[in-house]
Amino acid sequence: MSNELIETIISEDEYLRNRSIDLLLQNKKKVDLLKLADEVEAFRASSGNLYHKVRASLFLFVIYRFYLQTSTEILQQGQIPFEGVKAAFDRDFEKALEIYLHDGRSNSAVFSAVADSYYKLSFKYLLDQVKLSISQCHENYHLYHIKGLDDYPLRVPAELTLPDAGTGRYPVGMDAAPVRLDPSHSGWSDIFFLGMDFPEGARVVNLSVNLKIHGSDGPILPPCECYCRFIEEPVIHLVSVDLHSSKKIASLHELFNFGNDYLSLLKAGVVASGIVPPCFENTDIPLQDVLCKLLNRSGGIEIVTKVNGIPKGSRLAVSTTLLSTIITRLMRFSGQITNQTGGLDEDERRTVVSRAILGEWLGGSGGGWQDSGGMWPGIKIIAGKPAEEGHPEFGVSRGCLLPEHKVFTREEIPQEIEDKILSAMVLVHGGISQDVGPILEMVTEKYLLKYEEEWSARIKGIQLFDNIIDALKNGDMRELGRLTSEDWDASIQKVIPWVNNAFTEDLIRSVKNEFKEDYWGFLMLGGMSGGGMAFIVNPVIRDNFKKRISVIMRDLKHRYRSSFPFIIDPVVYDFEMNHEGITAALFRGNEARVPGIDSLPDIRLPASRPGKMEPKETNDETEIKETYGFNKKSHERMKSLLKSGKISLAGNRLPVSADIQDVAYEDILHFKDAEDDNEYYAAGAGSIANNETAVVTFAGGMGSRWTHGAAVVKPINPFVRINGKYRSFLECHLAKSRRTGQLYGCHMPHVFTTSYLTHDAVVDYLKKFNYFHDEHPIYISPAKSI
Repeated sequence: MSNELIETIISEDEYLRNRSIDLLLQNKKKVDLLKLADEVEAFRASSGNLYHKVRASLFLFVIYRFYLQTSTEILQQGQIPFEGVKAAFDRDFEKALEIYLHDGRSNSAVFSAVADSYYKLSFKYLLDQVKLSISQCHENYHLYHIKGLDDYPLRVPAELTLPDAGTGRYPVGMDAAPVRLDPSHSGWSDIFFLGMDFPEGARVVNLSVNLKIHGSDGPILPPCECYCRFIEEPVIHLVSVDLHSSKKIASLHELFNFGNDYLSLLKAGVVASGIVPPCFENTDIPLQDVLCKLLNRSGGIEIVTKVNGIPKGSRLAVSTTLLSTIITRLMRFSGQITNQTGGLDEDERRTVVSRAILGEWLGGSGGGWQDSGGMWPGIKIIAGKPAEEGHPEFGVSRGCLLPEHKVFTREEIPQEIEDKILSAMVLVHGGISQDVGPILEMVTEKYLLKYEEEWSARIKGIQLFDNIIDALKNGDMRELGRLTSEDWDASIQKVIPWVNNAFTEDLIRSVKNEFKEDYWGFLMLGGMSGGGMAFIVNPVIRDNFKKRISVIMRDLKHRYRSSFPFIIDPVVYDFEMNHEGITAALFRGNEARVPGIDSLPDIRLPASRPGKMEPKETNDETEIKETYGFNKKSHERMKSLLKSGKISLAGNRLPVSADIQDVAYEDILHFKDAEDDNEYYAAGAGSIANNETAVVTFAGGMGSRWTHGAAVVKPINPFVRINGKYRSFLECHLAKSRRTGQLYGCHMPHVFTTSYLTHDAVVDYLKKFNYFHDEHPIYISPAKSI
């Protein structure tokens, strides 16, 4: 076949399938790239195979985003058709591409828009593939194939909708699940698409554990809990105790709106459980009628979730585990799982996991199939399964959506080996919470494009897997620590460098320096570091290590407190192996109570803000507000103006009559680099050499799009690793100024302007890293003073 890109996509030959996109596109000229793009686009549009569509879309993304953009034959400025932008905003990427490509692909701006649409379209195809696999499972038939209420099959057992005669309380069902620790995930091989396309390389080993914060009272318990009961009001009442948020859902439109509150995970659980199936979206069926059919009487459901001691974004798969717990509880409540107490059988677990995968995509929590591993007990290997005739994926993908689970028996890993694992492993949370979604997208992208360094690193991680399993089974914790550290350094960070950060790097270095030979290894848990992590140490020093690691992490948090999105103070956990998996209990009479509703008086639901739970304000909070000049009266007035539409972001813009034009070529004085006889170049160089110039950098503020609104000061976020050290935006700007000063024999002064809010943080950062010295003048000034 003449088109090597298409050949790579469809080939069954391993060598051809795994060719790097760079190898296929290197040294291609504009005319060749456009010809390749046209052929791949025709293939993408006509193919009925979702995998082929995904990879073709990402190949096209690379062509337009990287190769055509660097061509000297391409006009580097231009306009993007507005109708295409509008279609992309509405997530109609096919229409957007039709408009962009019809435009004639005339400039770099259009190429960027085309690339963005192809990238987003590829992940839309992934969702379609997940939905297809889930919908074709017999157990999930009613999620997609019923036509209305007449076909609705679910019924709540009558005993769950009758109040206790003595107390008047309705029964409360509860499911609780452990979280998982993963000594190896073979380069995030559990991401749904990787497992379906490369099942032989998709292998994970993880441990189901209960935990609690070290030093806290109470027993070590499964951390993820979901409660459910009948209520008389015909709504779905969703409550997240740990997020202090609740909402009463009264319509299908509100239920399927996953992005308008903090309860998307609970909504996704309701839909993925089948109580309100996905096929009811965009219908005019009243939610009240669905509930009446489900309950065999008028009424509603109260669903309450609670996570004990673990913050959002922990990297311990809390979101997926909690989602699985919600789905399990609602499947019990709706009669899909018969037993209201105890564990699940294998078929029930697999059905829940398939629906949790659907919920992942609906609620946007991110993750892969290993994240539901806590539903299984103990230590287990989870591996991709090749698709065979009879599987819904056969003929569509090389592997199945769901993996196979192999739980180690007591004979394979006896109690004494388990004790060795527990005695040498210290589980911590660094306090940082970050969105892992972009990392997982990057993993999928790099897998499909087969960049050579990243692909070699993935193969390295796969090779280490068997050795990690042997070390676990033998209880050789020193060897396990060596292997997980090698996996971290030589595989995980090579595939995705962004999984590491300056906080984690300094943490590992500090531990190594202090504990020397008693430090055996580092283990990143989940998708990124800085949250859930583990250290493997000599058991003799474990208790002391727990004390010291807590101090080390707190000191590092103080150092980086404005540079990273810390959501809690770093903590150390006590944990134990869970040998039951997810389990349920049913409470009746006086015991039928729900956390956050019946038994936690410190959380209230103010009448002035329906649907939003808030903690009572403490004296400390009042003191902080007063210290920093919080004016409640002014705050309420601004809020009322905003709600009434008298002030808004939309109103904060130039009038329609304003004439805005791009800077024209003739508006700028031009010179060619290093031409000393050019009068403009000579004037500029002389001005720098005579210390007549300075660099002024606006250093931005806190809570920017850079960190999705997290309380991080963007310019002092050490976002990139250069020559083995993490550097911030400020450092990069200072380096450029220092280099300019060296070239022209002067001390180039640099002025950073910041908002009052971030001024102290920036000064503190530069002091900590010793950037104030005479050889390189630096000035920090609040922006209002400039």
